[in-house]
Amino acid sequence: MSTLRAVLEAESGVAVDAQGPLLKDGKPLAAEPSASLASAGLADGDLLALGGAGGAGPPSTANGGAARRRVLTATELLAAARADPAFASRLPPPLQAALAAGDAATIQALLDQAAAAGGGGGSQGGGTSDGPSHASVDALNADPFDPAAQAAIEARVRQAAVDASLEAALEHHPEAFADVVMLYVHLTINGRTLAAFVDSGAQRSIMSVETAEEAGLSHLVDTRFAGVAVGVGSGKIVGRIHAVPCKAGTGPDAPYLTISLTVMDQKGMPFLLGLDMLRRFRASIDLGAGGGGVLRFPAPVGVELAFLPEHALPASARAGGAGFGGPREEEAGKEEGGGGAAAAAAAAPGPAPSPAMAPPAPAPAPAPAPAPAAPPSASVARLVDLGFSAAAAQAALNAVGGNEEMAASLLFEGGMG
Repeated sequence: MSTLRAVLEAESGVAVDAQGPLLKDGKPLAAEPSASLASAGLADGDLLALGGAGGAGPPSTANGGAARRRVLTATELLAAARADPAFASRLPPPLQAALAAGDAATIQALLDQAAAAGGGGGSQGGGTSDGPSHASVDALNADPFDPAAQAAIEARVRQAAVDASLEAALEHHPEAFADVVMLYVHLTINGRTLAAFVDSGAQRSIMSVETAEEAGLSHLVDTRFAGVAVGVGSGKIVGRIHAVPCKAGTGPDAPYLTISLTVMDQKGMPFLLGLDMLRRFRASIDLGAGGGGVLRFPAPVGVELAFLPEHALPASARAGGAGFGGPREEEAGKEEGGGGAAAAAAAAPGPAPSPAMAPPAPAPAPAPAPAPAAPPSASVARLVDLGFSAAAAQAALNAVGGNEEMAASLLFEGGMG
């Protein structure tokens, strides 16, 4: 028991004479200092508690390591090892080797080294995870005017705020980490049911070349509106379908809509219903209605289309397939600025498509002109051939700085009244 007391002193820093009774199962052990552990009723795995003596408790941090200054001497450890070989086998290997050799000087040096290491930073086995952190913070605070230290402290504070925000989100809003199912509805074109991706952030409604072929719409594609769509990403515009009947839903009594589509040569987005058609029919997205929300078309269409559940979506649009890096980055109908150009503006042979409806930057001309030149009569004639009046064609050309392709797009959208 005396050896056990000595070990407790070395480990806890509480001197033998300050140690209270040893408690096992809440009861003090009545054993003489010279008694063996077995005679005291102790076995491997037993849990002991060290009680206080005369109100004396563990040493406070105020007096530092005063209670730790008395450590086992080499003679005491040698005696303990000879009396209990099992105790010696649990000591660190360097101490075991020194004990086997009977080298008192080495034993004492190792004991002093262990005492110095244990006295500098709390009791063994306690606070080991926080020690390095506190030490590093103390080092950073040693020179508060050091820019590198201040940057490191700022990074720690920022990371702590991020971690706290993440913990709060995981606890109170775990749904924020779930996959989001994108919004699709069923539309029917030429008897073929298509899953249309509803995207109010896309400026134009688009359809891929493959989908147009499958739906039998290839013969309606006006290739004069071919060009390149720009915005978030880019894509090749094959042409435009100016008007095609589309059934809102799949039922036999579903109402018809007449929609316009930009046909693009791209993968991953077969059919997208963009803001142009949503505005035309004054549609609204109601995520609170029904189980998963509805796309509501008011009168005269007067229909509500339930958004498709995940199992009914195209394979590429199911959870994980239409999130970050999904259709939104591939769509052609979106642009970075909110009030500008048709990102899906088409360009016929001639000038490159302009990314904005505002007048383009003046191109180099053979002769400088003080003001934009009047549109050539040939441009007006070509627009008139498309079914517009000469006055409307002239006004549209003036509005877009003479760009014939942009003027045609503006006229088809009804932008000139």
